[in-house]
Amino acid sequence: APTYSHLQSWTLIDEDGEDVEDETPSQHRLLLSEADYTALFEQLPFVDMFKYILKIRTDAGGRTEYNIVDTCSHDMLTLLAFTTRLLRLLAGAFNTLTQARYRQFNKRVGRAMRLMVQFVADHWMAFVDYRRDVRRQAWDQ
Repeated sequence: APTYSHLQSWTLIDEDGEDVEDETPSQHRLLLSEADYTALFEQLPFVDMFKYILKIRTDAGGRTEYNIVDTCSHDMLTLLAFTTRLLRLLAGAFNTLTQARYRQFNKRVGRAMRLMVQFVADHWMAFVDYRRDVRRQAWDQ
């Protein structure tokens, strides 16, 4: 069974720094403003997650290095599964935060989702082109 010792717990506090664990989870949502959701959302390391899963490296000079050759079929399936799960999770914001006061936050989430789909689609196209070239070269030999 997997261990989750690396997970961090979150505690909601009010403006006075008091723990608000007495309220139910549905009441917690009432306490959070759009700015609170935005601040929480900005803490999620999307860039680092996608750098890891796309095998993007940073060299000693600080330049990023991306090479589709590093991706195999298993990596592609992992990327598709991870991104699908993440998109479904983020789409929950549209169902949960339906009030007009969360409109800008929902736009931010939508933009992030669109970028994720674009990154994955670009990576998929590069992978397909690379695999096609590999097959063509093997056939020509």
